[in-house]
Amino acid sequence: MIKIFTDGFKIIQGFGKENTSPKFLPLYMANGLDGHEGVDIVPLNKIMDWRIFSLFDGTVVRVSNICDNPYGRYITIWSKKLNFALQYCHMASVKVSVGDKIKAGSYIGEMGGSGTFDGQFDPHTHINKIPVNMFGYRNGNKKNGYKGLVDPTQDLLA
Repeated sequence: MIKIFTDGFKIIQGFGKENTSPKFLPLYMANGLDGHEGVDIVPLNKIMDWRIFSLFDGTVVRVSNICDNPYGRYITIWSKKLNFALQYCHMASVKVSVGDKIKAGSYIGEMGGSGTFDGQFDPHTHINKIPVNMFGYRNGNKKNGYKGLVDPTQDLLA
């Protein structure tokens, strides 16, 4: 089993409206979302290890080092074989570049608190799952209340 963090993780906020604090629901709704559009996780040993590892083989298709957006520093890794991409958000540092071919378990960066996330939690990693077709274009149900994003929990637990 590939781990996103060396010693495992715990989910601190799940996907969807039922996992969104009523305090923050208006923030999501103002951005056209029905609730939390990803999963927030922290390593079990967050004092010792903030390294993030890729969950699957893929290609880095986007890297953002801009911190003044909701996701802050983030990486998007696309798997043609699996027909989806994962975004790893709020990173402190990024260790890969666009075009890099990544193997499952590769070190891709460090967990952090970048971006304009709501501050509800300490530094964490926010994971988005983006369905894509064989050509790499987003093909999820964009009217599902989460702009086509889907729950990545099963991928994290696999």
